[in-house]
Amino acid sequence: MIGLLLNILATALSLLVVDIIFPGVKVDSFIVAMVAGGSYWFSQRTG
Repeated sequence: MIGLLLNILATALSLLVVDIIFPGVKVDSFIVAMVAGGSYWFSQRTG
């Protein structure tokens, strides 16, 4: 569970950096990235 939280936090931080560098990144991109990150984490756990 902690791994998932760290993954979400890392995703949020990286998207924040992207938003700073490339203004106009939409919130739905953030949601998609969180879902993708969660799916990746889950696939690693169930591997």
